[in-house]
Amino acid sequence: MAEEQTVTTLSGLTKASILLMTLGAETAAQVLKHLSESEIEKLTAEIVGLREVSQEMVDKVLDEFEQVKSSLPSQPFIGKQFAVQVLEQAVGGEKAAELLRRSPEPDRRKPFERLWELEASRIAGLLASEHPQVAALVLTYLPAEKAAMVLSEMEASLQPPIAARICSMGEIDPEVVTAIDEVLHTSMVTRQTQVVTSPPGPKVLAEILNNASRSTEQAVVESLLREDPALGQQVRGMMFLFEDITKLDDRTVQVVLREIDQEDLRLALKGADDNIKELVFRNMSERAAETLKEDLELAGQVRDKDIEVAQQRIAGVVRQLLASGKIEISSESQETGQ
Repeated sequence: MAEEQTVTTLSGLTKASILLMTLGAETAAQVLKHLSESEIEKLTAEIVGLREVSQEMVDKVLDEFEQVKSSLPSQPFIGKQFAVQVLEQAVGGEKAAELLRRSPEPDRRKPFERLWELEASRIAGLLASEHPQVAALVLTYLPAEKAAMVLSEMEASLQPPIAARICSMGEIDPEVVTAIDEVLHTSMVTRQTQVVTSPPGPKVLAEILNNASRSTEQAVVESLLREDPALGQQVRGMMFLFEDITKLDDRTVQVVLREIDQEDLRLALKGADDNIKELVFRNMSERAAETLKEDLELAGQVRDKDIEVAQQRIAGVVRQLLASGKIEISSESQETGQ
């Protein structure tokens, strides 16, 4: 993208692409679920084609988005208005006012809630430069599964001191927690704009698709392979789909089988080809394999959507194991497409 461009000369598609890339892969994938296939394909092509985007340009796009969002009609107090109307009709105006005064205030935002939707690697990046005590505090406020993923993304040398401080942590002044939350939020916003300064389009797209539905994955990748085979292969090479399980060696498959939900496995295999089924069966005990085969034979019709979701969850587990270094795809398998 030429540097002399201004935000007013950018197309709506380009602005949408820049905005999408600032959201992170997980959130961007949620946005894609609400778009049509043609809209997804257009955004895909635009994201991949983006080159260097200045931080100033990103700031202007975000400012414009905020202005548009602020101009949308809203009813900020509709819940309270409804309560007033109902209570007044039920018990009269004076009693309604008394009940409303005694009603508790709505729950405020929880500490570090704004971090919950970020990818674990991005949270780890935010905490990498913080004192281990700060990192430990943040992790205690995250959902346990997310906290575990963040800790696994951090450097090995940081993990023990952070874990030790989590164990020994006492009560923390709420004002201190709030102050740390605000500092990290400011840092997060700054990093969100900086991360797009020189965007690796194919990598960003691969991350988004890894978090999207199977149907979205397939539609976008197939479209890319048709329009630009080289680029499509590049994006495809950065992804891990359910079918890529055949690239794993037997020992790695055994690790994966220990980590995944057995009901997900049963559903996923209902829509899998024979190569994948054979790979799974030979890496189970004979008794477990026979039981699974019987379950598959006796199972009735299964919705395609349920199969898709199960396969997506299994692929997600494999991606987590790859990211944590617990498993790897051998270079031989990658080259031969085993």
